[in-house]
Amino acid sequence: MKSKKKYVIIGSAVLLVIFIMGSGFLAMEGPPGFCGKGFHPGFHGRDFPKHILERLDSKVEELNLSESQQVKYEEIRDKIAADMSNMMENRKNFFTELKEEMNQENPDIEKIAALLKEKFEWMPVKIGAHLDHFIEFYNILDEEQKGRMIERFREKMNRFSLNRFSNDTDDEKEEK
Repeated sequence: MKSKKKYVIIGSAVLLVIFIMGSGFLAMEGPPGFCGKGFHPGFHGRDFPKHILERLDSKVEELNLSESQQVKYEEIRDKIAADMSNMMENRKNFFTELKEEMNQENPDIEKIAALLKEKFEWMPVKIGAHLDHFIEFYNILDEEQKGRMIERFREKMNRFSLNRFSNDTDDEKEEK
């Protein structure tokens, strides 16, 4: 009896994840909404890596890198471009495999759950690689450029109003 309950719970969780993912795909193709493309504009199609790299270039340009810094930045940028290309290919393969399994007459829910689990296990590794590239870039900057970057981070953090998550009351905040 316990194993049946376990399978029902796991199956329900997997179906919920699939339902949420499916809703997202439908929303992107659905009626006009945010940006005229449903709830979310998606990933800019095949030009997503190009879009990210152009945005990165524009932000780096503001730092006025020296010639030697620019050479090092180009090396880091090439690594990022290769990583993004690899990630896009892996994402495409993942969704192809997921779609093939879902299109079968009797999809194997355990296989689908294993695919999703594997995908989610790799997320920290991918994020870690991006952080490594950032640190590598940050280390080529001079002190003034680092200061400007830190200031930008502070501005972005303030946009999120992190203190709204604090448990302090207004009176306690005034005392501090």
